[in-house]
Formats: sequence, C-alpha cells, structure tokens
Amino acid sequence: MIENQDKVEMKYIIRILLLIIPVLVFAGGPKKISPAELKSISAEFENDIITIDWKTASEVNTDKFFVFRAVETERSRTEFEKIGEVEAAGSSISEKHYSFEDNGFTGGKINFYKIRIIDKDGSYAESSEIAYQIDNIIFDPGYKFTPVLEGNRVNISWATEYETAIDSFLVTRKIENYSEEKIIAKVKAKGNSAESEFYGNYVDEHLAANKIHDYRLYAIMDKGQVRLLEIESINYITSVSDFDYDLSSYVYPNPFTSNAIIKLPSGLANDITFQMFDISGNLVKKVNFSDAESRTEIGIDSYGLGSGIYYYLISSGSVSSKGIITILK
Repeated sequence: MIENQDKVEMKYIIRILLLIIPVLVFAGGPKKISPAELKSISAEFENDIITIDWKTASEVNTDKFFVFRAVETERSRTEFEKIGEVEAAGSSISEKHYSFEDNGFTGGKINFYKIRIIDKDGSYAESSEIAYQIDNIIFDPGYKFTPVLEGNRVNISWATEYETAIDSFLVTRKIENYSEEKIIAKVKAKGNSAESEFYGNYVDEHLAANKIHDYRLYAIMDKGQVRLLEIESINYITSVSDFDYDLSSYVYPNPFTSNAIIKLPSGLANDITFQMFDISGNLVKKVNFSDAESRTEIGIDSYGLGSGIYYYLISSGSVSSKGIITILK
C-alpha cells in the first residue's frame, strides 16, 4: 500500500520560487553609475522554454546584456554560467524591454538566473538573482488523468506535455470501506520528453456495486521517490434503490433548481471534500471546503448540471456521508 501524499495539481504545474526587485552590484572597475537602470526581471515557462524578461528605465552607454544560469544540486547549486547575450539599446531615457529564451534548463530542479549589464568601457553591473522551477511533469489540459465509467468497467487514460526524471507511472484503486489500495496498472514513462505523450486505455473491470472507487495516479521518479499526482473518483451505482445512503447529512430544498444547503454530519476534520456523481456514476462536481470544524452546513449549486438524480459523497478525515440530490430545471 502506498502512503498518501499531498496532491500535486497537474494543469501546468510551474512555480516562481523567488522574485527579487533587482539590486545592481558593481564590478569590473570603479564605475560610479550603472550603465542601465534595471526596472524588473522575471521568468515565464511556455512551449517548453523558459523566457527571461527584463526592463530598463534608462540606459547610458550600455553595450549588451549577459544572461547567466545556475542549477540546484543536492547540497547547493552549480556555478553561474553564461548562456547567452542580448544587444542593448545603448543610451535611452525611455523604458526598454528585453528577453532571452532558455531551452537548456533543468526540469525538476530550481534554475537560478541573473543579468549582467555591460558598459561600453567594459565595466558592468549585475542584477540580483531570480529562481524558477518547472515541475517534473505537466499534463496535457485536454487529457488529464480521467477515469471514465462505461457500463461495468472503468477506462483510465491521461497525457503529458512535459516529463523529466520520471521512471514510470502507477495507477491504483481503493474501494470505499476497503482499506487495501490495489495496483491496477504500471506504465513505463517517457522519462525525459518535451513532446506530448498519451497513456491509455487501461481498464478496471473489478468494480464493487454501489461503492465509491478512488483512482490514484503516482509518478515513480528515477531515484525511486513516489509522488501522488492525481486522485479521481467513480461511483459505481447499479440501481437507485440499492444506493447505500445515510441520514447523517441532508439536503434542503430537495429537489432544487439553482442552489441548496447540505447540513453536515458531526465529527468532521478541518477540510471537507464534496463530490457529486451522475446516475452513471461519473464525477460531475467536486468542491473542497476549509475550516470544517466551524461549519454546520455548506452551499451547493446546479451550475452546469441538467435535471436529474445525482448522488453525493461528503468526506472529511475518517468521517463520510452519502445521499441523493434531485435537480429540477
């Protein structure tokens, strides 16, 4: 059984870890005035490239800009190395915008950047550093990890746009009221790729009637670490009359048209997850609520849903409650 870990959100998982307004450090001689007044420096990831952007408020005899990069290591980081240069405007009293594209960054590691401003006389000043990290995996927005209930089986597939240092993927299933988490698929990953890769269709035919099935997608890294990437649920309902709901929570009004209130059961932990399933058992709505201990009820709406019968599951820590909702529009 794999230990639960914090879910990693897979929709362009990109983090700017540090962004400091540049402070110029003088070097290369007794220069009293910087060759350029650096206004800002930032980084952005798109189309498999990190773009470094910077702006100057003014320039005096500025010759060029050098772009430097260092990479996180287990104990520290590498030395800064020059990865490119950009010609400067020279002299200007108006704002100028510059950029440099880095396609040699290291995914899954923190990449540090700084700009060196070169004067025509050879002296220079440097910006402070910014740090940027691309996660080991970026999902294709059109093919996120998606279990789909079709009859009496679940089809599972997903696609990635970017991978680095990933050995394989693991798909597991845990059925409501059963403690065991079973592996249903182990898939060799592309490993290191900046191209789209589709994984699927993996089939689970071992379903339990009228139970919630949680499907988890893990990434096994090159060094053996296991990361939980996604959790999605399927409610395998064989008939409404057999649905095992309880009275610890209830909905009012029910049926409803636009909005309703769910009275919560007691004994909830700090966070609540509300899931709503259609009559086929497919997840149609999922909402997370915080501060559960201070809540006695939550509000829900029917936005994006049609008329019909739906099932809901409220879970918080070891406490859960199920029920039926009817929407009339």
